[in-house]
Amino acid sequence: NCNCARDTMIYFPERGMTVTEICLANGNYQPHQNVGDVYYCVDTDGYPIEFLDEWPSDRCASYA
Repeated sequence: NCNCARDTMIYFPERGMTVTEICLANGNYQPHQNVGDVYYCVDTDGYPIEFLDEWPSDRCASYA
């Protein structure tokens, strides 16, 4: 869906913001993200869905 690439290159810069989530090579959001010891899954638009203490066994693939 290229939402991460779109947000990184178009929408966030237009608003003076920076995407902090990681993009996959195909431009989609990586479903598993972390900031330090906080792990979370994101939906296809990059919005956090679930905060975790550790990665789930599928590394959030069910949210992709």
